Amino acid sequence: MYKRLLVPLDGSHNAYVAMSQAQELAKLTGAEIVLLNVVDSDHYGAYARDVNYYDVYRQLADVSAGMLKKAANQLHTAGVVAQTVVMEGNPKFVIAEEAPNKYNCDLTVIGKSGVNALERLLTGSTTAYVVRHSVCNVLVVNDTAEAPVGGY
Repeated sequence: MYKRLLVPLDGSHNAYVAMSQAQELAKLTGAEIVLLNVVDSDHYGAYARDVNYYDVYRQLADVSAGMLKKAANQLHTAGVVAQTVVMEGNPKFVIAEEAPNKYNCDLTVIGKSGVNALERLLTGSTTAYVVRHSVCNVLVVNDTAEAPVGGY
C-alpha cells in the first residue's frame, strides 16, 4: 500500500494530530514517515535586513530540527521508522511538490489547518493548496481528531 508518508509539522496542534494518524497508518502498512518542517524563506528574509540572511535561516532551521527530533523520538518509541527533514522555500510548494518528489513519498498526511491564520485569510490555506497541487495522494486529518497519546 503506502511505503513513505510525508508529514509536515509546523508546531500546531493540528499538525501533531495528523502525525498521530500517520503513526497509526505507518504501523498498519509498515510505511516509513518523513517528518518535514519548511523554513519559509518568503517571510524570514524580510526580518534579515540588518543581520546576516544565513544566520537567520540557521537559527530557524535549528528550532525546526529540535521540534522534528522530538516528534521523531515519539514515532521511534512507537516502533515507526522516521526521518526528519528541514527544507527552505515556500511551504505550499515544498509540501505539495518538492518534498514528495525528493523523498519518494506516496502519501502526504496533513492537518486541516496550521499556525498561520492571517496568511490563510489572505492567500488561502497551505492544506487547500497541497490538496489541489500535490504530486502524491493527500490525507487531510480533521483538527477535531484525537490528540496523540502521551502528548507531543
